[in-house]
Amino acid sequence: MKIYFILFASFLILNAKSLSPYANPYIDENAKIKIDYIVGVNLGGCQGCHGSSFEKSAFGKSMIVSQMSKKDVGDALVGYKNNTYGRDMKHVMFRQVSKYDDIALRNTGLGK
Repeated sequence: MKIYFILFASFLILNAKSLSPYANPYIDENAKIKIDYIVGVNLGGCQGCHGSSFEKSAFGKSMIVSQMSKKDVGDALVGYKNNTYGRDMKHVMFRQVSKYDDIALRNTGLGK
């Protein structure tokens, strides 16, 4: 049974790109999974403070995320994680972003 599972899992990994209707940026052209594979950032937890459309200044202290550029949002999130960005609320943001890798934080899609 184990050998069938291993063979099936190998098949899925090697053919993941062709099986998916969507392009997956974490699988290269040779359909080998990259080491930096990520799941993505759960933005639901962010909306409680920043608003459902990221239109609010969290606690009246943060920048309005929807008005920032995508690059600035990514830089800020990585900066919070590395403890190189932020002011009054950086300890709160560090707890929120420290569980994600830099690629996920730079590719949230937030900003304009």
